[in-house]
Amino acid sequence: MKALYEQNQSDVNEAKSSGRGDLIPTIKFRHCSLLRNRRCAVAYLYDRLLRIRALRWEYGSVLPSALRFHMSAEEMDWFNRYKKSLATYMRSLGGDEGFSCSSCSHHIGYETSKKPIYRSAVSKRLRRI
Repeated sequence: MKALYEQNQSDVNEAKSSGRGDLIPTIKFRHCSLLRNRRCAVAYLYDRLLRIRALRWEYGSVLPSALRFHMSAEEMDWFNRYKKSLATYMRSLGGDEGFSCSSCSHHIGYETSKKPIYRSAVSKRLRRI
């Protein structure tokens, strides 16, 4: 994307200074390509974020090492901030005892069963990440 952007900047400068109108279709095409690539990258990252959030509900506050291995440092940081934020929110709802959203999470579409984690289940989960 950086190379496309730099080439576009170069062509824009040349079109402005030299009055080369023949570069305009190329500039527009590259610009549309950059916008599309950005949309695709943002959609991919948002999908990963949703999957990581779902992992908190599926596995709890501690992820299996097989899943952590496939996550970037930034993703682990986001997961840790999310679980802390969620814990703070649950404590604020239940007074001294806190409140467990886990017991009612089936109402909002999250899987809460605490099944043993087998290799096939972890493998299937990793393929989706």
